[in-house]
Amino acid sequence: MNTIKDYLNTPYETKLNAIGISYFICELKKTAKIISNNININEGNGTKMENELKEILQKIELQTEKLNEEMNLWLEKSLEIRKFIAEADYLSDKQKQILSLRYLSFKTWEEIAVIMDLSYQWVHKLHERALIKISERM
Repeated sequence: MNTIKDYLNTPYETKLNAIGISYFICELKKTAKIISNNININEGNGTKMENELKEILQKIELQTEKLNEEMNLWLEKSLEIRKFIAEADYLSDKQKQILSLRYLSFKTWEEIAVIMDLSYQWVHKLHERALIKISERM
């Protein structure tokens, strides 16, 4: 059953990776701005700082490419999981909704229970039953 959860969690994992890369790009941009300001202040000592700035700008470009790849992967995995859930005709509508809310909308168990007007325990039970049905089909 862990393999099924891992599969269903791939959109979440790719989204987390994209967020991490975005954060790293922001930090690189802050550093680039600081260096750029220092180059303007220290007109005579620009070459070392200019080289550092060029390196950071290259890192930003590389990380931006990685971010685009990760965002495309996230979209691809989200569509794949959405299709997988929709085509699982052996699951009830409630089970499909729970899987969609959890693995595509990244809702907490408490949020799912409120949205579906079900008890927390019943949400867990329906989720577990859905995973069992999926594992039996695989």
